[in-house]
Amino acid sequence: MKATLVKSLSWDKHHYRLDPPLVGHTNVVASYSNSPLVEAETLIFAADESGEIIDWLEIGGARCNGHDAVAALLEEGYEVVE
Repeated sequence: MKATLVKSLSWDKHHYRLDPPLVGHTNVVASYSNSPLVEAETLIFAADESGEIIDWLEIGGARCNGHDAVAALLEEGYEVVE
């Protein structure tokens, strides 16, 4: 299972292409939470081919403590290629 970085959209959002898809989605965005109301976490959302998030419900329950897109994808079983 492989996650390939397509592009960094901003300092806190990164677009990846997954093979095989996660919950039916080939394109995902790993996004860091920046709220002072919750612990730091990274969530994975379904995206389109340009990296636009198409559903704000996180997929696969993918979370990790802290701001770490690679760790969130590793938790889902993907090897990350940047």
